[in-house]
Amino acid sequence: MSAKRRLPVLQSNDDDDARRRPRWEWIGFGAVAMTVTWLPLAGLAVLVVSKLSGRATSSGEGGESMRAAILALPATSILLACLMGGYLLGRWGKRGRGDAALAAGCAMLFGIGLAWMRFGVRWEELIAVVVAVPAAVLGASLGGRRAGGVV
Repeated sequence: MSAKRRLPVLQSNDDDDARRRPRWEWIGFGAVAMTVTWLPLAGLAVLVVSKLSGRATSSGEGGESMRAAILALPATSILLACLMGGYLLGRWGKRGRGDAALAAGCAMLFGIGLAWMRFGVRWEELIAVVVAVPAAVLGASLGGRRAGGVV
């Protein structure tokens, strides 16, 4: 019996090619991934907050819990998006944690810039960077462990 023949395309090692990409490509890819993940999560957070505020207005209660939800839900959407994007960079990227931190910063500055264009400059929105960067670094650490390498 002859040895199995394999197609050369299936034998190519894409991991080596991916590791040779320039760092800026990975940072841009991570920022886009975080932004694309963040937008639907932020929309869902806005929808939930609006439903909660409608209930609180009709029942006449919910002052402190409403404030907590207004802060926690958008922050959670940022946290989840950057955690996922960081995981992606840690798993397949070149320099996991550093790239993930820069990608999260870029994604948040893009979002903050859009908010400033729409609503004016409010410095409180820079808190998003404080939430995003550690989440992305944690995600990259988890992704690096999953890949079996040191990030």
